[in-house]
Amino acid sequence: MAFARGEHRLITRILTLGPLVGRQIEVIDAPYRNRSSARDDYFNQTVRQLLSREHERRDVVLLDPDSGIAGANAGPNHVRPEHIRQVWDAMKAGDTLLVYQAYQHSLNAKADQLRAALGWGTNVTVTDFGGPNIRIAFLWAVKP
Repeated sequence: MAFARGEHRLITRILTLGPLVGRQIEVIDAPYRNRSSARDDYFNQTVRQLLSREHERRDVVLLDPDSGIAGANAGPNHVRPEHIRQVWDAMKAGDTLLVYQAYQHSLNAKADQLRAALGWGTNVTVTDFGGPNIRIAFLWAVKP
């Protein structure tokens, strides 16, 4: 599951990956709006979808905010820690949460923000795709 503000950025193109890897891919393609109540509605929809799936199914849940996890200077392009926690709580043991993160400074601080949202005992892994001109990473955790 992923979200995008404004234009959908062709996020539904990821659906073409499913047959190639032998997996079913679902995208929540609802608009992610700036207003608090609209954001709450978006995440409530995500939680309902997670809770309604088959008992034995395990998923990788991708949160793809434009800028990553909200910090002290959070803007409309960030995902708030309380929404991350809401999704985490709806996930099953064996599910994986994956969060896109653009970064300027320390990825350790971003990993700590995710740990704070999920619970400090959660093992968070950072996969850095950064280079001289691109500073992006994925933060991920498997639900115990």
